[in-house]
Amino acid sequence: MMEGDWIMRIQIAHIGINIDNENELKKAVSFFHDVLGMETHEREDCIFMNTCIELMKGKGPGEKGHIAFAVDNIEETIHILEKEGTVFAYENFKYDEKGRISAAYFKDEAVGFAVHLIPGK
Repeated sequence: MMEGDWIMRIQIAHIGINIDNENELKKAVSFFHDVLGMETHEREDCIFMNTCIELMKGKGPGEKGHIAFAVDNIEETIHILEKEGTVFAYENFKYDEKGRISAAYFKDEAVGFAVHLIPGK
């Protein structure tokens, strides 16, 4: 079993939602902006609502989307989770310009959502 203080260092960074048509994307943006007052930050492949919701323009990771968890030390977290039996999809890892892990994807989805770790801030 993992130690309690380690578990507390994981927090949800953002949730990505796969949206496969323009009309649904507009509805989602409208809801998060107009109803909840979130700011829109558009990128080529997605629209972030504040920093907590990522609306994917089309099929992103996972059947329904993805959940990103921020961790204090991504390499240490991967090591601990692998010791506990978690399998990572190394072929889907992303790296920054300095070669550091920027996203570490789990091999299996959780209820239709891809899960990945990102470095905490």
